[in-house]
Amino acid sequence: MAKPIMPPAKPSPATPAAAGQIDWPALLARYSGHLSFIDKLAHLALENHSETPAKLRAAAASGDQQAVGFLAHKIKSLGGNFSALPLAALANEAETAAKLGRDDTHSLAGELAESLEELLAELSERLKPCK
Repeated sequence: MAKPIMPPAKPSPATPAAAGQIDWPALLARYSGHLSFIDKLAHLALENHSETPAKLRAAAASGDQQAVGFLAHKIKSLGGNFSALPLAALANEAETAAKLGRDDTHSLAGELAESLEELLAELSERLKPCK
């Protein structure tokens, strides 16, 4: 049985990252509280995006702006689907940088890969069975 979705505990100022990538109350509202649907989306995201951070880093390292833009666009959609708006905004910025050939594309792609890994870890944690 999957863990019930609860908003994360209020982070202390010493641990600002404790809130995670996902705005759980917004996610629940987005899908009218349908936890089984959210879990299905989480499974699909983990299946389809487990290699995306490495692909994004490789594309950035090789200077493949088109691939960075394509992957960033996919991540932007994923962030929106999971109410992870900071991730979606970062993905949008990376996509724009790649399309324009900006010098900061490589660093944005690295940040985006890290943020995506955090989202995937949060989804994985959500799907762990209760003890």
